[in-house]
Amino acid sequence: IEVELAGKKLRAVTTIPEPPEISGYRFKLESDTTGFPEIMISQRRDKAQYLFAMVRSSLENENLHPTLEGAIRVQAGSDALWYTIQRVRERRMSYEGEHESYYKPDFPRRQYHIDDEVLVIPGAIDSISYRVILSLFKDLSARDNPFNFNNTGIESNIEGGLGRWTGIARARPIVVSGK
Repeated sequence: IEVELAGKKLRAVTTIPEPPEISGYRFKLESDTTGFPEIMISQRRDKAQYLFAMVRSSLENENLHPTLEGAIRVQAGSDALWYTIQRVRERRMSYEGEHESYYKPDFPRRQYHIDDEVLVIPGAIDSISYRVILSLFKDLSARDNPFNFNNTGIESNIEGGLGRWTGIARARPIVVSGK
């Protein structure tokens, strides 16, 4: 993509890899009322994959948003692996007013209620987009901790600007519940 505005040119290039192959899903119980959604990812034999999954809780007033890690690297191999989806609050970039959260502070950390229906949209991105997203999430975690500093900075794949242009190969959406 190339954009020109007020005499300034911005350019970005991305690729869209093969979507991740999801061979199963489950709700892994941690107690009689809580647990974690998990998806089984088939590893590629030839090269690493970069997983970028989006989630949305049916019990929480939230939009579709990235998982806790933002993106993860899945090594090349011949096995399948289970990826655990941990609950994380949506980070809203705009103020939409306060809402009453279903998950109270005393609810088990990062777990979902078994009655929750968690929409998971698995996706894959390229290695450059992975580095950019990883730097954004490192910066976000540094903001939440006054003793942690992001001295590596935020990466960008936009020439002449700051930001990201990401192609996402999406697998079919999955709804995971403990019911």
